Amino acid sequence: MGKAASSVSSDKEYLKKRDEKQLQNSAGGGGVKSGMKAGAESVLSGLSSGFAGLVMKPIKEGKKSGAMGFAKGLGQGIPSLLTHSLTH
Repeated sequence: MGKAASSVSSDKEYLKKRDEKQLQNSAGGGGVKSGMKAGAESVLSGLSSGFAGLVMKPIKEGKKSGAMGFAKGLGQGIPSLLTHSLTH
């Protein structure tokens, strides 16, 4: 499900960081405890990244284009929240 959700994300920097983190986690080994820790960190990171996009994208676009930019930013921020939360 994460791969499918990430395919709709247009945030290249997020996708790059997510892939790097997945490589890091798969190379780490370490057993159940480290796997649980990595999973928890991944969920929190995805949620925080998604919420940051939900807030920052409308602000960024609004500064560029006013109310229409704000609406465009919301249109980018909502999918960002969903894809980051599901794919991290």
